[in-house]
Amino acid sequence: MAFKECGIEDVFETLQNNPKKNSCVLLLGAGCSFSAGIPDAKGIMKLIEKAYPSRYEKVKEKTYPNCMGALGVGTRRDLIRGIINACTKLNWAHIAIAQLLKAGFVDRILTVNFDPLIPKACAIVGEFPAIYDFVAQHDYSANRIAEKAVFYLHGQHTGFAILNTEEEVDRQAARVRPVIRDTAGDRTWIVAGYSGDNDPVFAELEALAGFDYPLYWVSYGKEDPAPHVQRLLERDNTYFIRDFSADRFFVELCQKLQCFPPAFVGAPFTHLQGTLESLAEYPQGKIDILVAAKEFVSAAIKEYEGVPGPRKKSSQANSPRLLATDLFAKNDLAGLKKLHEDEGGKNKEIADLLMWAYIAHANMLADQAASKGDADAAKLFVQVDKSFEDALAVGSNSVAVLTNWSSAIMGRVMRLRHGSGTDLIGLAIAKYRQALEADPNSVYALHGLGFALMQLGRADATPNGDKHFEAAIENFDKALKLKPDDPQILLNWAAALANLALNKTGDEANKLFSQANDKYAQSFALKPDAPDTLKDWGVALSRQSEGSKGKEADRLYELANQKFEEAVRLKPDFSDALKQWALLLSRHSKTLVGPPQDELLSAAEAKLREAYKIDPARLSYDLACVLALRNDKEQALKYLAECRDADMLPDLQVVKADEDFARIKDSPEFQKFLSDTAARQAAPRGGPPPA
Repeated sequence: MAFKECGIEDVFETLQNNPKKNSCVLLLGAGCSFSAGIPDAKGIMKLIEKAYPSRYEKVKEKTYPNCMGALGVGTRRDLIRGIINACTKLNWAHIAIAQLLKAGFVDRILTVNFDPLIPKACAIVGEFPAIYDFVAQHDYSANRIAEKAVFYLHGQHTGFAILNTEEEVDRQAARVRPVIRDTAGDRTWIVAGYSGDNDPVFAELEALAGFDYPLYWVSYGKEDPAPHVQRLLERDNTYFIRDFSADRFFVELCQKLQCFPPAFVGAPFTHLQGTLESLAEYPQGKIDILVAAKEFVSAAIKEYEGVPGPRKKSSQANSPRLLATDLFAKNDLAGLKKLHEDEGGKNKEIADLLMWAYIAHANMLADQAASKGDADAAKLFVQVDKSFEDALAVGSNSVAVLTNWSSAIMGRVMRLRHGSGTDLIGLAIAKYRQALEADPNSVYALHGLGFALMQLGRADATPNGDKHFEAAIENFDKALKLKPDDPQILLNWAAALANLALNKTGDEANKLFSQANDKYAQSFALKPDAPDTLKDWGVALSRQSEGSKGKEADRLYELANQKFEEAVRLKPDFSDALKQWALLLSRHSKTLVGPPQDELLSAAEAKLREAYKIDPARLSYDLACVLALRNDKEQALKYLAECRDADMLPDLQVVKADEDFARIKDSPEFQKFLSDTAARQAAPRGGPPPA
């Protein structure tokens, strides 16, 4: 059973229509605090490696609990407290979370973080939930828990103890069990910024009998969930939401529920007035030391917040500006548009806020289109283009509009099959160039143009493809000179060089591959925890090894092996790295015979089966190829059929020409698969399959 996906609209509808309203729990992980400057587990491991290199080297399996376990209790505590004390900013995810609590859409927050961002955010918006530290707390009584509560499941950074090592966290399982079970009964779950890796909290969540109300698992990336999360999400009433940062998810959810922005954005002086009014009488004498402050604040409310009454001429431009900011924070596009019209379209600040609102609306529609079928997506893309047109017409920053528009177009291209979408790529290129006419030093436009030209080169099978790659490289070069520490520019530059090398031979190809390897190395040096870089680097080395001979081919093969191995070590559920690693082994096996060949094919099959568990639709064809190489006809045909049924099968001519099927292609069963598939593809969409 596959996991189910949904969007933020589903979460909004669930919370909006919940008759109990105050019955939703948030489970928060490190990803919710990352934009506030608090590193995640990988970031803390880097700090340990830098500060305590000898202890770090002695750790055999470099996981967060093991690395923390290499430090003493006091050192661990000092490290965590130092990290959190250095954090002086609140991020918007926590402000929005506090708003959900204040508005009554959420009544419990469970966090595995140590930081004080939740109580800080709550205090700012005037909400004061009960705080329970479950490292210090040794018992749990459900009927004594406050109506609104925050649970620190692994302790607070200021507490008597905080849990870091595997042994410490495992001991905590028994304590958190009653919290999880009591919380689960009649609540909707929203899980955000949380990986669930090696954590007893996840084990307790997985151990629950079921979910009467929905569980939404919000993921930062576009990738499928990790295998252990997929296991949980295969259950009824559980849903996966991809590609949302914590900031964006919680702010957008609050906007939809109309509990954002907080009062201090649209009415900052009224918010301050409420704080002043909450203070008791000053104890010394009968003098109110706040009299002057209250008078100033009252005057500011009349002056800037639009309260009826006399207003100075100097404030005429200020009140609309404040209102516009409030409308923008509410994501109220219609309200901003009306205000812009009421101001005669002459207020530049309001016009620019309206422009950014149109851009945000367009990007939101593009995100929705990514998960829709072709017909529904096409309708949404029409609205996307209209919003960008409106943004271009009203705002002063044409570069921002055009680069966002181009990026949305390229997102549309990436959902299409390889080799298609050249017209759309051309449209994106034109808009990037238009942006560069307005600002020749726009790094975003130069980088985006380079990426679009590289995609055009990949889609163009004619000799012109090389020209596109060369133009892409030229733009990456310009972008990097303006932003020399950007690992993504270097990564895409390396990819363009490697793609160009594939169209060359001999010394010319090797020179380009060498340049690509240098760029991969530079990118990885700037971002050494990037499995994508290692995977792409491994692919380039693999392709270079195919065009080499003897010891040089073997050397490149071993280097590619190392890159894939390191990528998977950094990200064990990286299905594409596992796939590319398997393809490397499969190709290399063709240079061998007998047991060595069988051994490599067996290893390739094992890696593909591991990747298949994560992403079956994309991996079924590659698995079929390796099984055919192993002469396992029955299994090869099984996975080919799965690939066809998932509508992921390459063109039939490609399948017929694929040398991996050489050992089974003349069998009656394989020929029947080809004829059945041809009949299915010829049948009208929605018609019955062949008998």
